[in-house]
Amino acid sequence: MKILMITRSYPPLRNPRAFRANELLRGLCERGICAGLIAPQGIKHTDDDLWEYHPVDYGRNYERNLGTPKYSSLKKYIRKISSYFLGDSPSNILYSIHLFRLLLKKRMLNSYDAVVVISYPFYNLVAVSFFVKIFSSGVCFIADCGDPLYYNTSFAKAAYLKWFERWVLKSFDYVTIPFDHARKAYQECIPQGKIRVIPQGFRIIDIPADIYIGNLIPTFCYAGVFYEQIRNPEFFFEHLMMTQGAFRFVVYALDEPFTQSLLVKYKAQLKDRLVVVPPIDRESLIHEMAKMDFVINFDNDNATQRPSKLIDYAMSRRPILSFNRRTFRPEVFQAFLKGDYSEQYHVDLAQYDIRRVVDQFEALVDEKIRGDVK
Repeated sequence: MKILMITRSYPPLRNPRAFRANELLRGLCERGICAGLIAPQGIKHTDDDLWEYHPVDYGRNYERNLGTPKYSSLKKYIRKISSYFLGDSPSNILYSIHLFRLLLKKRMLNSYDAVVVISYPFYNLVAVSFFVKIFSSGVCFIADCGDPLYYNTSFAKAAYLKWFERWVLKSFDYVTIPFDHARKAYQECIPQGKIRVIPQGFRIIDIPADIYIGNLIPTFCYAGVFYEQIRNPEFFFEHLMMTQGAFRFVVYALDEPFTQSLLVKYKAQLKDRLVVVPPIDRESLIHEMAKMDFVINFDNDNATQRPSKLIDYAMSRRPILSFNRRTFRPEVFQAFLKGDYSEQYHVDLAQYDIRRVVDQFEALVDEKIRGDVK
C-alpha cells in the first residue's frame, strides 16, 4: 500500500497540524507502508530513506514561519478582508497555488493508493480538489479536517463560503474529523457516510511516576495559543488577579500577536505569579508539564473544535482542569489550588495511540478498494 500525505505544517513548526502530519507519517512507515510527503521546501528532516519527499517551492524560507509575525495595520486589514471573502489568508491561498502547480507538474497522485490532505489551511483541500475534478482517478482521497471552514467561529466570513466548502469536500471520498461532535460542522457539506472519526494520533510517551515531587507554591501551566473569538482567557486572568495567596501560572506561549499582547498585559499586573516561557519541543514539554501540580485546558467556546493539547496533557499524568468562559467554576479552581482534584477531566489515551490511528486510515483505504464508499 502507498499513501501520500499533503500538509503545509511540519516540524520544526510547533502546531497541532505539524504534530499530526509527523506522527501519522512515522506511524505509516513503521507499519511498512510506502509513504510520500508533500510539504514546504526547506523542512528539516532526516528520514529520506523512509518516505518520498516532494517539496512545494513556495519561494519563502520555511524558517521565517518560526519567527515573530510582523503585522502592520495594512497587512492586518488585507488579511481580514481576505479571510472574510475567501476564507483564508493571502499567504495560505498563494501556497495552495504553488501546491496545485506541483500536482500538475509531477502528476504523482495516481501512483498512490490513497492521498491524505491535512487541513488547515483549507486551501490545501482546494488545490487537491481542483486536481481531482480535472484528473479523476480511483485513488482514495481523504480530507483530514481538524477545523471547518464556514462553521469556524474564530473569524467572520461570507455566507457563500458554506457552498464553496461543500463543493470542495465533494471531491473527497472521506472527511476525517477528530471527535464526534465535530460532525455538526460538516453535516451540510458532505453525506454523513463519508464522515469518519479518527482522533489525533501520537506515540504514547511513558512518564515516570516519580518525576512529580510536588511544589511548595501551587504551580500549574498552559501550553499553546489563545484566540480572541473562540479561546479567549481574559476572564481567567481577571480571576487570577483577584485570587488571594501564592500561586505560579506557567504559560508556554506560541509566538502569535493576540497571545503575546494578552500575556504582556497581564504579566505587568500578575508579576512573578505569571511566568511566560517560549515554546519547547513537544516531548520536553510533556516532561515539564509532568512536574506541575495540575495543568489548565481552555476549551474552545464552540462544540465542534477541541484542543488537541488535551492528549499531551493526559500523557503528563497530571490532573487536568478544563473549562471555557461558560463552564468556569471558581470554587473548582480554588479546590485545585488546595490539591483537591476530584473534578479533573479524564482522557482515554488508548484511542490516541498512533498504531490504532494507522489502523483506521488503513481501513478507509481498504474500504475504498472494495468499493464500499457511500
